Amino acid sequence: MKALIHKSPVPIQSTDKMSEGLGALYDHDQQVIFVKKGIDASEVFCFLVKELGHAEIAMRAPGYNRKETDFQAYSASYLLCQKYGVDTSRYVFTSPPSWFREQTTQAVRETLSGIRDTAAAISGRMRSVLEPSAKKQERGR
Repeated sequence: MKALIHKSPVPIQSTDKMSEGLGALYDHDQQVIFVKKGIDASEVFCFLVKELGHAEIAMRAPGYNRKETDFQAYSASYLLCQKYGVDTSRYVFTSPPSWFREQTTQAVRETLSGIRDTAAAISGRMRSVLEPSAKKQERGR
């Protein structure tokens, strides 16, 4: 979790008040991510990484729209959970969103690049925390 929140693009605040089913929420107007208190660490990771994805996308996209970017943030979250060994059984990709199927090949490529770039930005920040820790552990053996 320390690696995940390292150099977050927006502040992260814990809260007791959160809509049912939400574990975290990026509030674009307030430029903050709210995280529900008292939920399991693996759930927090999945919820938080998706909301960090929204924050990353909003930084790169003038005219950010949560509805339009939710698929990118969700997909980036899935990739990062896979990469870091967090359970992904709650992720469902039965079919792409209808707007995605109607896009040109170029627009699909741009969406996929956005997913990759979002996951890479978050993973890069995490790596800067995790790699030095791993090297210290190796030296201590």
